[in-house]
Amino acid sequence: MNTIQAIKIDVATQSVYIVDIPEDDTLDSFYKHINCDTVSHFNLDDYHGCYVDDEGLYRDHPGYWSLSGFRQPIAGNGIIAGADPMGNTASAKRNFIDWVKENITFYKECEEEPAITFLS
Repeated sequence: MNTIQAIKIDVATQSVYIVDIPEDDTLDSFYKHINCDTVSHFNLDDYHGCYVDDEGLYRDHPGYWSLSGFRQPIAGNGIIAGADPMGNTASAKRNFIDWVKENITFYKECEEEPAITFLS
């Protein structure tokens, strides 16, 4: 079975590490690693995107996290993967985990109140 290497953001352990995701079952694997039923996606750069629990603010998660340059804290786990030129899910670049570790802040429950901010 072919796999891609993705970066998991784990709020329970407040850690960031590599996970293997089966190429033929990426979405279900994302659900499992994030612990959710639906995902939302946002771009981190021209290659990497982050998948998070679409209903994260409605669930009971052990914590939150945020990345430098992004305004909102995220509830629950996240998965970061790349995309090939055709838009298919691909492995994260190996050195990108270093950027994530340097730019992530973890919050335990009640340390950071999640909120939606509207810019005018």
